[in-house]
Amino acid sequence: MNPDEEMAESLNNRENSQGDAINYANTLLELGEVLFRSNDFEKALSKYSEALFIYHKYSNETGEAKVLQAIGDVQQFRDERDEALESYNQALQLFRQVGAKLGEANVYYSRGKMLVVSGNPQEGLEELQTALNIYGEIGSISSQANIFFFLGQVFASAGQKTEAIKLITQAIELGEKIDPNHPVTIYMKEYLQKVKEIKDN
Repeated sequence: MNPDEEMAESLNNRENSQGDAINYANTLLELGEVLFRSNDFEKALSKYSEALFIYHKYSNETGEAKVLQAIGDVQQFRDERDEALESYNQALQLFRQVGAKLGEANVYYSRGKMLVVSGNPQEGLEELQTALNIYGEIGSISSQANIFFFLGQVFASAGQKTEAIKLITQAIELGEKIDPNHPVTIYMKEYLQKVKEIKDN
């Protein structure tokens, strides 16, 4: 094998190795998400940490951003708000660097929800509005519906029935554009009916 062939084989092996590593990191990220949904937070964070190490090693900024947001979600659920905010901020910076608008909006959404429920409604609403603007820009209808529904739930819990109905109705209208018979759309309709049945004070 001549030097050129040896160099070509070395580069090919390196690319295959990197590709395998990134695929493994993607699997770790998916496993972490399953564990998070199962409320197994320690194991989820362990998988996320492994994935983050690999993504960082191979300079995969999109992967790093996704993992950091996922870590932030776990930290938020565990009421570790300062740590969650730091993870979200790192994720947001990376998403911006790679021009991933959807990822950027998702971080604003996560931060906004956290701020609203943690007693910073004004700042949280600003974050959610930023997320809505980006979702609208990229045409992510389902994400817009999720925000309107979340806000509707917040207002319903606060006893602001009229505003809650308005927001939930907006969410349903968006959901129906995707699929009127989707389980999420049906759930939103059922929730709206329950809100309407709440007696006014």
